Amino acid sequence: MDIRHRITGETIHTVEGDTLRGADLRGANLRGANLYGADLRGADLRGADLRGADLDFASWPLWCGSLHARVDARIARQLLYHALAVWPGGIPEEFAASVAEANRFHRVGDVPALSTTWRYRPTCGEAING
Repeated sequence: MDIRHRITGETIHTVEGDTLRGADLRGANLRGANLYGADLRGADLRGADLRGADLDFASWPLWCGSLHARVDARIARQLLYHALAVWPGGIPEEFAASVAEANRFHRVGDVPALSTTWRYRPTCGEAING
């Protein structure tokens, strides 16, 4: 499977098989990669450079294999937004600065802005404020 640059369309990395699920991407240069909707479950991203990559609607592996991936502020905000959005019982007031940063997520507008009065609701794109 070829991973292509999101702007130029140039192949920047090739993996065996037809999916990225469980792929060994350790140290891969994936800068600017088009990973829109990618199934990255179980992928090993240690040391992978994902700066500038499009990870919209992709799955992010929640195991140690993703802890040392290199990301840019755009991706970091995306991950932060999702972590805060599911905070049990609502987002604590002491996280206000993190909420402000998460609200710089590039899809805010398509999804609701977060606040410390925001409460998780299982329907995508909806929130209860207050």
